[in-house]
Amino acid sequence: MPVKRQDPVVLFWKHVEKTTTCWNWTGATMWKGYGVFGIAPERRHLRAHRYAWEIAHGTIPRGLFVLHRCDNRRCVRPEHLFLGTHDDNMRDKMQKGGRIDARGANNYNAKLTDAHVRRLREMSRRGVLHKNIATMFGVTRAAVSYAARGDTWSHVK
Repeated sequence: MPVKRQDPVVLFWKHVEKTTTCWNWTGATMWKGYGVFGIAPERRHLRAHRYAWEIAHGTIPRGLFVLHRCDNRRCVRPEHLFLGTHDDNMRDKMQKGGRIDARGANNYNAKLTDAHVRRLREMSRRGVLHKNIATMFGVTRAAVSYAARGDTWSHVK
């Protein structure tokens, strides 16, 4: 007997907590707090706010972003969402006090801090082998070499 699949739209809304302002996604989230929703049998994973837009308004034109008026990454309320370009997204982020600069520790992939870089540069100047510094900080030898030379983390003095 085949398994009866639930309508993905119905399933989606079961993961939403509606408040008087935002409608917050209560399901799984991605690394920066955006909701993520999986659709079977295609096994596609979509950002929840993008899927909410598509439910309410249809397909998102290629190259456009779904932005939040409320600046709440978990919000999926269609009235709080609007379409924009990458430039619109950056402008909106700056107007709301966000940072675009993702250098150093502001980069979500960063494994080092500014203090670590100062320390590893000092160790490098004293002749400590880069492979030993890398082991100490849990990064690659190349990462230590680039940071020690100033090819990366150039903003750290």
